[in-house]
Amino acid sequence: IVGRCIGKSQLQEMSDRVRDAYQNFGYLQASVSEPEVAVLDINRDPAPIALTFSVNEGPQFRVAKINLRGITIFQPEEIAAMSPLAVNDVFDTSKVRELLDGVRRAYAARGFKGVSPWPKIEIVGLGVELTIVVDENASRALPR
Repeated sequence: IVGRCIGKSQLQEMSDRVRDAYQNFGYLQASVSEPEVAVLDINRDPAPIALTFSVNEGPQFRVAKINLRGITIFQPEEIAAMSPLAVNDVFDTSKVRELLDGVRRAYAARGFKGVSPWPKIEIVGLGVELTIVVDENASRALPR
């Protein structure tokens, strides 16, 4: 990293980003330490640094089951068609966010502007049961 000052809060944010990257590859329980900082060339201004993270990735999880709760205006097949995740896939948190965004947009297209789906994740062995939860009453449908 060159060209910017790094504060303590940015170090924690960088650790969080590394952990998020591991979670995108199914390592839900990954733990990442705050990085060690080493100055690479003290004679340069700003001085380039290297960050070294210690990671305990833990086991890799796969999708065991996908459940839908509170969704009544869409058929399960409609939600499955917009899902980038399927049973037995590596559990990828970025794909969960993509699915949630797709569900939110589908509701908005039907006039439910305030619906915000959220995930419920339950670890069962090395599998993850993902439940997409929607409160359809959170927003009244707007007239078309």
